[in-house]
Parts: sequence; structure tokens; C-alpha cells
Amino acid sequence: MPFAIPSGHAVFSTSAYQKDVDLMNVLDRAIRPSAFLLLSDAEDFVIARNHPNLAAWVWTSDTLSKLGLDTVFDLLRIHFAARDAHFTAKPAIADALEIAFSTIGYMTVSEMQLNACRLDAVCPVPKAGDLRKATKDDLETLHGFSKAFYTDAFGYVPEMEKAMKQVDTWVEEGATYVLEKDGRILSCITAESDIYSSAMIIKQVYTRKEERNQGAAAYMVAEICRPAVQQGRHVILYTDKSNPASNAAYKKAGFHVVGSVTEKKMKKEWNV
Repeated sequence: MPFAIPSGHAVFSTSAYQKDVDLMNVLDRAIRPSAFLLLSDAEDFVIARNHPNLAAWVWTSDTLSKLGLDTVFDLLRIHFAARDAHFTAKPAIADALEIAFSTIGYMTVSEMQLNACRLDAVCPVPKAGDLRKATKDDLETLHGFSKAFYTDAFGYVPEMEKAMKQVDTWVEEGATYVLEKDGRILSCITAESDIYSSAMIIKQVYTRKEERNQGAAAYMVAEICRPAVQQGRHVILYTDKSNPASNAAYKKAGFHVVGSVTEKKMKKEWNV
């Protein structure tokens, strides 16, 4: 395919792409290194996908032309063929792609808007418990938290066995912490370093439903992020735009929104 590029292509170093690198962190950090689909015109767009059950991520420059958008749609249409069309892009681009797919018989079945948030300075947050690294003794609790996290955020747990193994790996690597109070685990958080930059990435944050809105998430995030920020690093996370509680917690810790993306899933309903 003429648009196929390697993961180290020069487009990822352009000023246009780097301007959006925090917004497109999932593409840049998680998808790009292992993508089975990686397409670009070398200037104004990148299409990337690394798992058949997850969305293709589409980066577009602010100067993308109508012809460029048409090319993005054509490449996605060829890739998805008659299968579900599943993609994440800047809101205006996602809406334009949705309209284009609807003209060839696709119907939107789910949509989620995500805020990309960045932290450069940690705000003081009241203590909400005792934070410590998770151990193997916590795995049963953490497996339950991870299942609940996916269910709350996405309505399902993708490949449960794989998701639980990921939890085990995070604990083994020392990437997961738990917040305790009175001997009971209230919350958990997982954070890792970005392989392409000095940023810290918050992967999962979960608080028991009965313990929410009491400052646990804000305190936990602030404590985990403080050492990285003191070292001159910044922190990135994504939050569901429709979840006011989590957005308020991260804002309280010092995060600010750097942009939004929209994920859409569409099914082929009829032929035209």
C-alpha cells in the first residue's frame, strides 16, 4: 500500500504532529510501536491500529485539506471493508468520517468523547488514605477493580484473561499503587513512563463506588505525579468527557485539558 509507513517515520517528528502529541498519546505510545496498520501521507494524517477489537486512531493536522480527508476516509473504508468501522479522531474529523460512512450504509452504535489532560504542576490535595505499592496479595482485589473499571468506562471487559494478565504485569513491575484506609483498599492507580518522551502516563484509576467523591482519586493522582513533576516531567491521562466526578478530581490535582478526541463505532446496516 503506497501510504504504509514504518513506526519511526519522519511524520512523527514534524511540528504539526508534535503539537498534538499529548492529545494523540495513545496513538504515539501504545499503538505506533506495534501497529499492524500504519498509514500516512507523510504530512497531514496518520492512521494507526494495533488490535482488531480496538479503534483505529486517526491524527490529522490543522491544515488537512478536503482531498486529504477524502483520502483518510477511502483508506479507512478499504481497511474496514464490510466490517464494523471503529475509529478515534479529533471531534470535527470524527464527525466528518461518520457522515461519510453513513453514506455507504453504516450506522453509529456507540460514541465516547475523551479529554486528554496534562499536568505540569501538582496542586495541594488533602490526604485521603495511605498510599503504597501494590503486591501480589492485592491481585484479587485489583482484578476486581480492573473489571469494574472497564465495565464503567466501556460497558465490557475486552479479553478478560489478557486484561488480568496486564494487571499482574503492572504489579510485578511496580507500576500499580493502592490507597488504603482502615485496612481496606479504596482505590488503585497505575502509572508508567512514555517510551517516546519523558512524560508519565496514568493508565488506570479506579475507586470503589461507595468511596467516590471523597477525595481519594485526587489525592492518589497528586501523590503519584508529584515526584515526576519535581523531576521536570509532565503527566498525561485521558478522562471520559461525560464523567464530571473524574474530571473534577483531576482538575483538583492540577490537570488541564489539552484537547479532546471522539471514538465512534459504526456497523454496516445496508447496501447503497
